[in-house]
Amino acid sequence: MVLKGLRARLAEINEREARLPRALCRVCGGVVPKGKGTILPEPVWQGPRRTDSQIIDRERAKLDLPPFHSWRRSHAACAGGPERTVRVLTGMDVSATVAAGALSQLLPRKLAAFATCPDPDIANARFREPTQKPWSHVSKADQAALEAAVRTTHDPSAPRRCRQGACAWCGVSRSLSWHGSSEAWSDGTSAPLCADCYPVWRKRGASDDRNDRRANALEALSGAAWFPMTGQGIRCYVDIAGDDHTGTPGRWEYAPEPLAALRESARIAHPESLPGEIRDEYREKHRAALRETRQRLREIERDQLAAAARAESEAAKRAGWLLEV
Repeated sequence: MVLKGLRARLAEINEREARLPRALCRVCGGVVPKGKGTILPEPVWQGPRRTDSQIIDRERAKLDLPPFHSWRRSHAACAGGPERTVRVLTGMDVSATVAAGALSQLLPRKLAAFATCPDPDIANARFREPTQKPWSHVSKADQAALEAAVRTTHDPSAPRRCRQGACAWCGVSRSLSWHGSSEAWSDGTSAPLCADCYPVWRKRGASDDRNDRRANALEALSGAAWFPMTGQGIRCYVDIAGDDHTGTPGRWEYAPEPLAALRESARIAHPESLPGEIRDEYREKHRAALRETRQRLREIERDQLAAAARAESEAAKRAGWLLEV
C-alpha cells in the first residue's frame, strides 16, 4: 500500500511538471520553476505567433534560457491581482480598485512582461538571463511613474478631500464625492457640497437664492422638510469658516449645540417627513410637545383670568363698590 501511494504521488508530480514546464512568468518576467505556479489555457488558434514562439523556445533551450511558453505561465502570487504588482514595485498597500486604476494610467506603457514584450522576437531579445530576475524589465522611471499614479488614484470606497475646501453646509472635510454649488467662501471662491448635502440641493431645484439654500441645508441637517420651508436662522459652515476652509472630521460638527437644537426642533415640528427609522420616535415627541404646549396655554389662560379678577377687584375697591373687611 505504501509503495502504491508513493507511485501515485510520483505520477502526480510528473503530471504536474509536464503540465507546468519551466518558463518565464507572464506578469513579472521572472522564472517559474516547473511544477509551480499557474498556466493559462492554451488558445485554440494563435496564428503565426504561436509557431514563432515555439521556434524561439527551442533556440532558447539550446542556450539554457527559460522559454516563454507563449506567455501562458505565471507565479501563483503574480496571478493574485494588480494590488500585488503595485505592492512589489512601489511598496504601497492599496486596494485592487486603486491598483487597477493606477496601472491603467500608464497605458500604453504597461508593466506586465507579456504586455511589455508581446512579440516573441522582442521578448527573446529582452529576456536573456538564464536566471531572469522578476520585474527586471521595469525601469526605475516606470516604478516612479506607477507610484505617482497610485498617489493620485482615488478609491471610490474611501472618502477624500476636495481642493475647494470642506462642504459649504455641513463642514465635513472628506467625502466619497464632491460637487459644485452656488455657495461661495468669504473670499469669493466656489465652495463645494459633499455627497450627502448635494442631493438635497439638487432635489429642491438647485436654487441660487441664499434663503432657499439655507432651507435646503436645514433639511440636510435634520431630514425634515415642509412647505414653505425656511432655514430658521441656520448658520452653515460657509457662513462661519472665514479663511479656514479645512472643515471638520464629521458632518455638522462646527457648532454642535446650536445645530443639535435646530435639528431637534425641525424634526419634532415635522415628524411625518422624516425617514422611517426615526419617524415614530419624533411622532411621539411631537405629541408630547403638543401636550406641553396645551398645558402651558391653559396655565397662561388661568393666570390671565386670575390677574383679570384681581384687577377687577382692585378697581371695585377703589370705586367704593366693595367694603373692606
